[in-house]
Amino acid sequence: MRVILQTALAIILSSSCVSWVSAQTHNASWKQQWAQANAHYLAEDFEQAVRGYEAILKEVQSGPIYYNLGNAWLKQGETGRALWAYKKAQHFIPSDPDFKANIKYAESLLYRAQKDSVQQPMMLRWAYRVWSGSTASFAYGILVGLLMLLFFWSLALWLPQIAGLKRVAIMMTLLGVFLIAALGGRMAWESQPFAIVVVSEAQARFAPSEDGTAHFSLPEGAQVKLLSRAQGGWLQVVRQDGLVGWVLEQDLWSL
Repeated sequence: MRVILQTALAIILSSSCVSWVSAQTHNASWKQQWAQANAHYLAEDFEQAVRGYEAILKEVQSGPIYYNLGNAWLKQGETGRALWAYKKAQHFIPSDPDFKANIKYAESLLYRAQKDSVQQPMMLRWAYRVWSGSTASFAYGILVGLLMLLFFWSLALWLPQIAGLKRVAIMMTLLGVFLIAALGGRMAWESQPFAIVVVSEAQARFAPSEDGTAHFSLPEGAQVKLLSRAQGGWLQVVRQDGLVGWVLEQDLWSL
């Protein structure tokens, strides 16, 4: 089964690496860099490919570039960094099937991190399943739904003789309230500062110092919420079970 997954992943990586170029790379100043980075990737020079994608990201933020960066890191065995890149790509291309397959594969390799990762509330997980697109498109869909709701209420008030019309309007109102709450939850969730552990294991301490007592450890790929920052390159984080500790900034990459 693992061999099949790896084979499928290799196909996705090699095919999608080039297929997104035409749609996303219109800027001449970095179009050549994109082509060179993809050429390094296809030649299995993944270290140079990473450098190329990182150079482009200094000029422009793009889902396909973060996606390809994640692919290159995954090929080098840097699974935590790959997951970070896929999470960044998720803001731009949340519905892309190749992206979904690769981030799921990366998460399966980092299964130890799941229990420590800050998880979305159940309602938000439902909302993402119902609408896997961007939050902006989700908001647009709700706006269209509200206009339809207004239309139904208008009909219900002007044509009270039509049986069941008011009941439909009430049900749509309740659904609308729930969806608006889900939209608010998504916006609040996505506005929070999170980070991914990109080293094999990050040590969290009670105090922001190398001399601080060890509190707990975080495995590679764990997603934590950032609380505050201290001098010396320390970040205060909280994991899924509520434990709070200080971790070196170099061990975490912010999303």
